[in-house]
Amino acid sequence: MKKIIWFLSVMLFMFWMPSSVFGQGDVIQMQQTNVAGVIAEVIQCKRKKGVLNIKVRFTNNGNDKASLRIDTHHGDYKGFYVTAKNKKYFVLKDTEGIALAPKYIGVEIKKGESYYWWAKFPAPPAEIKEVNIVIPKVLPFEDVEITDK
Repeated sequence: MKKIIWFLSVMLFMFWMPSSVFGQGDVIQMQQTNVAGVIAEVIQCKRKKGVLNIKVRFTNNGNDKASLRIDTHHGDYKGFYVTAKNKKYFVLKDTEGIALAPKYIGVEIKKGESYYWWAKFPAPPAEIKEVNIVIPKVLPFEDVEITDK
């Protein structure tokens, strides 16, 4: 029951809060997706206390509603990772083994609107200043600068 309440809370927060909450400021890097009309933009890559926080905005720039469906392997996130210095960093999990990211990515995005996705990864060592971000259906984000907080 806790898991369901947590998931619903996150989903409500993501869909109803103003986009400024998610740091709609500067786009760090943009990439094309395999979903017609949808682009992906890294809007945060922040390292803090051993955790790398990644936020991505998916925006529908097409002429019609777009269906964004990315397989998270039932919330296990096997295909999502960050690389740095030939090492992969997978999405962190909590003590119950649940990924620290939304369980599903399956939304309809209206023309001109956005969907925000986030995940927490183990942070690479402090001397590493850039990472590559791999998300299924999105061209790889390469050499994304890490902000330290």
